[in-house]
Amino acid sequence: MISHRHHPIATIALLTLATWCAASAPLLADEKTDIAELVVAAQRAGYEQHQLEAYMQLWADDAKLIGSRDAAGTDHPVEMGVEQIRLTRKLTFQRLAGDEPLRLVFGDQRVTIDGDTAEFRVESSTVRGAGYFKVGEVYKLRRTDKGWRVYENRWWPIEQKSGGSLTRFNAATWRDLDDDADAAKLSGDDRNAAVKLYVAHRFTEALRHAIVHCSTGQASATDWALRGWIAVQAGKGDDAVKSFNKARELEPRISVPRTD
Repeated sequence: MISHRHHPIATIALLTLATWCAASAPLLADEKTDIAELVVAAQRAGYEQHQLEAYMQLWADDAKLIGSRDAAGTDHPVEMGVEQIRLTRKLTFQRLAGDEPLRLVFGDQRVTIDGDTAEFRVESSTVRGAGYFKVGEVYKLRRTDKGWRVYENRWWPIEQKSGGSLTRFNAATWRDLDDDADAAKLSGDDRNAAVKLYVAHRFTEALRHAIVHCSTGQASATDWALRGWIAVQAGKGDDAVKSFNKARELEPRISVPRTD
């Protein structure tokens, strides 16, 4: 019996494989860099430069964006398809264009590639002045004839600094925020409940209470604007547009995005 360790054909095959691996390693590293740069560039185009079309080039036609209070995407999740991604980001980028400049900071980046799919993991922060909001993110991409495109993006909050106060989002934090939100729900004050639920990242519930409050006929332009921004976070761009239009109808000088 001939040992494959010394068989000439086996030796040639092993040498060929070793050569291929050595040659392909730099190519794989380059492709990982390309994927990370693709995602980062699209995010900067949107959040820093307010360029909606450049931002939307990142997304596959069947893409979904999932925001949740946990990394698994199961704690009060909000899921948007590509049309809602477009509409809510259009409104968001308009707001950012009129505010103090915001910059994105990206932490450690990790890309894995498996054939025609890839995963990009990163911690990213939106920074304005001394404040910031940091999230964990996972981007899932597939190779297409137009290049790599994101078909799923999942994000969850990690920490926030605002007004000199630092909040780290953990089980204790969510418990305290939930206690405040649940107490507000029981109070019968739908506007306050909407605000507390929004702060607790329970956006779908917050929108329900904002809608109830605005249906009373007593809601101000500010209340309608608040409903609009809650709707953006809840992935309901159509309701956000309706709310901003109503806010402008009540107070033409109010600062809300243009919806035409």
